[in-house]
Parts: sequence; C-alpha cells; structure tokens
Amino acid sequence: MNLDANHEPPGALVTPELLRWARVSANETTETLAKACEVPPTEIAAWEAGAARPTIPQLRAFAKTCQRPIAIFFLDAIPATFPLPAEFRAFAKGGIETVSPRTMFAIRNAVRVREIVLDLPRDVAGASGLSGFTPPTDLSLDPEVAGRQFREKSGITVAQQIRWKSQSNALDAWREFVENQQVFVLQLRFPLEDARGFSIYSTICPIIVLNGADAATARSFTLFHELAHLLRGRSGVFRSAMAWETPRMDSKSGVAAVRVEREIENYCNRFAAAFLVPSGDSRVEQMLHSCIEDSRVSSDAVVKFANAMKVSRFVILRKLESRGLISFEMMRTLEEAWNETMPKSEDMPKPFGRPTEARKCVTRRGRTFVSLVLDAADADRITTADLSDFLGLRLKHLDAVREQLAA
Repeated sequence: MNLDANHEPPGALVTPELLRWARVSANETTETLAKACEVPPTEIAAWEAGAARPTIPQLRAFAKTCQRPIAIFFLDAIPATFPLPAEFRAFAKGGIETVSPRTMFAIRNAVRVREIVLDLPRDVAGASGLSGFTPPTDLSLDPEVAGRQFREKSGITVAQQIRWKSQSNALDAWREFVENQQVFVLQLRFPLEDARGFSIYSTICPIIVLNGADAATARSFTLFHELAHLLRGRSGVFRSAMAWETPRMDSKSGVAAVRVEREIENYCNRFAAAFLVPSGDSRVEQMLHSCIEDSRVSSDAVVKFANAMKVSRFVILRKLESRGLISFEMMRTLEEAWNETMPKSEDMPKPFGRPTEARKCVTRRGRTFVSLVLDAADADRITTADLSDFLGLRLKHLDAVREQLAA
C-alpha cells in the first residue's frame, strides 16, 4: 500500500497516565523529553493529557529517556512499586524530588535488585547460602566500640590492610566482607552532589549502593557508614560526613527530628571511622599520635597515615577527634578547608582503560547478586531471557562473568 509522503504514522495506544508517571518518577522535565522526542513541550503535555498520542519512534525515545521498557506504557494502570524509605527525604538539599534523573535511576536499580531477589525461588537462595540479615539487638554501644568489635569480626588485621597494594584493593576486600554478611552491595554512578551512597534496609535483601563517581577511599567510608545504618535496622542516605553535623531547622519535621537524624548520622560516621582505623593496634596508635605536632595537626602526617591505611584524610581527622586529640571545632574547620579542594563528580578522574562487560556487570551488581542469579539459571529456575535481563548483558558474556567471579 502506498502512503502519502505527508502521512503520519498512527499514534501508539498508550495509557496517558503512565507517560506522566514515568516522567515524574524519573525526575525528568517536559523540556528534556521534548528534546529527546523532537517535539515541542506542549506535545508532551498533550500526550500526558490523552489529547494526542506519540508515534512508536517517539515512544521509544520517551522510554529511553525515562529508562523504562517500552512495554510498560501499554499497561492499563501504573504498576505497583516499592515505596521509598522515609529516610530518603535526606536526598539532596531540596528532597527526593530535586535529585537528578541518574540518581533516580540508581534508586530504581537498587529497588529492582531487591525485587528480583525476593522473586527468586527460596530454595535457590538457600542453596546459595543466602540466609538473611540479622542486625545486632544491642544498639547502645558507643560507635567506637561497635566499629572496633565489627572490625574484629572481619578477621582482617591492620597489617593486612597496610599491605594492600591500592585503595581499590582495599575497597574490594571491604566489599567482599560486607557481602558475606548477607548484604547486597551495588556500585552505580550518579552525581555526588545528590549523594555519596544510600542503603535500603530489609532482613532478607538489605542493599547498599556506592557512588561509582566517588574516590575509592570515599566509597570505603560510605560502605561502612551505610552498613551502620543497616545494623541499626534502618535505611539511610549519605550525602557527606559533614551534612548533619551543623544544627538546622526543618519546618516539616521540627528541631527534635533533625536532632535525632543528626545523632544517627554522627553515629554512622564514627562507626565507619572506628572500623576502618581500629584503635588498639600499636601501628595505628603510633601513626595517630604522629599527626599532632605542637598541638596542631600535621597535614603531611595525616596524608601519610591515610595512605598507609587506604582511607581518606577525613577518616583520620574523625579518628583524631573521637580519640580527643583534636576538638570537634578543629576537625570541622579542617574538613571545610579540605572539602573546598575536593573535585565534583564531573571532575573526578575516569577509570583507566575500558572495563569489559563482565567486569562492569560484577562491579555494578556485586558478586552476591550475580552469583545468585547464575545459580538460579544453572538450576533451571529462571529462563535465559531472565538471566540476560537480570544481569543486564548478553548471554555471550556469561563465561567471562563466571571467570570474573572466580578471579
């Protein structure tokens, strides 16, 4: 059949409410979607109102921008989704509604990992050693004591930590330890201005998400900051170690609620520092005291100490403050001065070389999740299509993924 050159293709029979839901849940603007679909913003508004319909090519562009499968727009109603934890109100300065689309996608990725794990047959999870996460019942411990006790549980000595070749090696070792505690650890890139990481608490599938745009030492701190949240039986969002330490008024929750949040964040900061730089070891004590010269902090000694322990200099400052070697005010002054020299996410150096698809899969989704999905496929409990979808890669890369896990 011949069509007139000016004949437009028929519009896609989508549900208008789903178009608006996809845009809002992705924190995308009508202007951004209009540019992607090559239409004026008024056209996007017309689609969402049901006054017009997008073509299939336009719908593909819309779906790609919102990072949703195109099939979802043909559902009759908005699908049920996991409600975000109340703690996520701490995202960015203006709340969850102001974070970037990339950050929203990272949150959705974490939620989807949780949903996949919960949907897998229980016998697969049991055979893979997934027994559930049980936080300690005693939350009254001083964070310095709690961090040190949990460090002892890791079995990793200060001598081993010092011998690690790089900060990335340290992060890999810490991540493996945390994943062995039945915690799923993801690593995704999103603007550091939104958050350095976050966690979603659950007794079956607790999740920690690290910001891949951050430095390795910062990710190590975020890992244990968020682990502290999970050990307290709650979700969390980590923007920066300084974010909750300055009293602030919150018109919605009130001063009391803000004070509670600040205390929790401070607890998690101290727990992370205590874990990464445990007190009691003779080398730690020697390096710690070498950082103070004539009642002043020696920046050179702090950097040397931090490099030896594969942590950031901010962790060393926190350790000095928690041990009473410097005041809280001095720690904050130095943190603020050093923070001004920290690069933003767009200025962070990109990894050298291009990682393989297999390495990206394991790095982003974590060994625990990838192994669990492979076990389910090997037991014929999920289809090959599910396997490819859950891991986000083509089947031709599976052998390389298995090799990456075995490395």
